[in-house]
Amino acid sequence: MYYYNKIAIIGYGKIAKDILQYVIEHKGKYGYEIEFVQHMRGAISVVEYVCEKYNVPFYFLPDKKQVQMHFCMEEKNTLIISAGNYYIFPSNVIDKENITIINFHNALLPKYPGRNVTSWVIYNDETVTGATWHYVTKGIDEGNYIFQKSCLIEKDIKAYMLDKKIMNIAYEGFVEVFDDIMCGEVKGVSQKLDNSLRKMYYSYEIPGDGKFNINDSIEKIYTLLRAVDYGKFDVFPKIRTKLLNGEEVEILSYEMAKSINDKVENILVNYEDKTILLPQGRYVLKLKYNICENDRKER
Repeated sequence: MYYYNKIAIIGYGKIAKDILQYVIEHKGKYGYEIEFVQHMRGAISVVEYVCEKYNVPFYFLPDKKQVQMHFCMEEKNTLIISAGNYYIFPSNVIDKENITIINFHNALLPKYPGRNVTSWVIYNDETVTGATWHYVTKGIDEGNYIFQKSCLIEKDIKAYMLDKKIMNIAYEGFVEVFDDIMCGEVKGVSQKLDNSLRKMYYSYEIPGDGKFNINDSIEKIYTLLRAVDYGKFDVFPKIRTKLLNGEEVEILSYEMAKSINDKVENILVNYEDKTILLPQGRYVLKLKYNICENDRKER
């Protein structure tokens, strides 16, 4: 006899889709009902089509009160799986005796709780990070962890690449512990929190405050750019700097390459082509930029 007779998945993106598909594939074994809740605003993701294909109820609830009411009305013994989810569960949902919530976090708790932490581990020059599944409690990212696994942070890795790597680990971990969770046999391991040493990262925080000095080392600049690089997703505003002539610009793209004929020695700014070459030893960081609107209007 399994402990839960309903599973509700709430989240967005690849990890949510992978978890949904796994839960659907194993429905026959466990006999639970399934539903998917999407809270994140914006375009409806691919999970809606997966739900339609397999006749899984799909709810798009962009308002926090809608999500709260939805789960507060739940009467079945339900496991909520939070995967790629930014909704913070209120106390009256967490306290319901018939609901258990587990959450995927893209770092090795108790370090790096909060939002966009893939960016912060890169920016802070960490060499190791990983994935955590933990129970949801009233303290953000404080619940006992169910699964943890680490991975290396390669020297040139970008935020979107590291995120994908961590999500793959998280999926493997979910599969590993799912049967024990369904049997109600996983109590989890205490994080042994020391809040005096535990920094919370918030969605409004940007590594480097979103800017760099053009005279900084290219390694420092390159690290910042990699840390905020989520590919086609605009998680952060574009990084800014000031050129040698005082114009404020936003960086559109970047590339680390070998210097031209090994002769680039000083900062080179091509104002016509809107490119910057920042040299360091045998390497050069190539940047493409646009002039920021405030400087364009002033000029």
